[in-house]
Amino acid sequence: MRVAITAMGLVTPLGAGVDATFQALAGGASAVGGRPPWGGVGPMACFPSPRTSSALALDAARQVASAAPLHPDTALFLGSTSADMVVGERAYGQDCLGQPVDEPLQYLWGQVLHRPARALRRALGLQGQVATFSTACTSSALALMAARDAILAGQAPMALVVGVDALCRTTTSGFGALGVHSPTGARPFDADRDGMSLGEGAAALLIEPEGARVPRAWLAGGAETADAHHLSTPHPDGVHAEAAIRAACAQAGIAPDDIAYVSAHGTGTPLNDATEAAVLERCTPGAPVASLKGALGHTLGAAGAVEALLAAEGLARGVMLPGLGLRRADDTLDHVRQARDRAHRFALSVNFAFGGHNTALVLERA
Repeated sequence: MRVAITAMGLVTPLGAGVDATFQALAGGASAVGGRPPWGGVGPMACFPSPRTSSALALDAARQVASAAPLHPDTALFLGSTSADMVVGERAYGQDCLGQPVDEPLQYLWGQVLHRPARALRRALGLQGQVATFSTACTSSALALMAARDAILAGQAPMALVVGVDALCRTTTSGFGALGVHSPTGARPFDADRDGMSLGEGAAALLIEPEGARVPRAWLAGGAETADAHHLSTPHPDGVHAEAAIRAACAQAGIAPDDIAYVSAHGTGTPLNDATEAAVLERCTPGAPVASLKGALGHTLGAAGAVEALLAAEGLARGVMLPGLGLRRADDTLDHVRQARDRAHRFALSVNFAFGGHNTALVLERA
């Protein structure tokens, strides 16, 4: 049995809905350039006013529900790194000013990781199993793998996967302390890259067994590995990342050479991009490559779902989305700098997170 992606919803600073963001990216638009109200080092891809992860997730999920009615026993798998931390920060600010806090225990409740999933479950009336993943940049890629496993095991009639992260002071300050914000904007795989740009948004994907509904794309395979090399720095030889790619392809029943497009992790930081480029040169030589983080920023826990969704939509439309900000590459990859109208069967979406956690997803044209 194959596993299908049958409906999708997307909310990014480039627009609400899959089509709005896809068309903007295909046209070379970028959301990187703004700054949240609290400031921060370097441009980011953010909404005009702060939004909670719960609100973003619900917007994306409702797009799915409007296209495909959800069964009450739909399983819900969500990936996020900061959940509704912005709510806890707001409560803290009110308290520091001597103002009454909106709700009791708001400090903690805003930061509980399962808050967005609980809000979705209540709003959509779902009664199936629920799980939240928080493994940095691989969070929602893991949620997609869990959904695929649940469908294959017959544990749910359908699964809703949501990746979401909203920017907050804690996140922006944390990455600022690491010194990885680009002062000018992320330039993935550029020889002069100088850091990442943070972003925010939400993606929702409905996962169903073959035959349930007309598929938009197939979720053909997925795999994860971990090298535990360093808290934030990738293992320099990239063997564990390569192992994830090869395992995902094996699960999909293809060879890495069959991959026709790679949606790369491509953060724009020197070490991450160098390691990833070396892995892709060995594993998928000749495949066109693009990182969307130059246009959408790094959406953290949402990245896996956002980027897989856009890769799946690219398969359906026969379009390879471009990466932005690349002027001079220091690798031998075939970088997509402008959208390419090209029918392709298999796309690979990869995410490499803090702690040496690696994920790879293989998507197939329906």
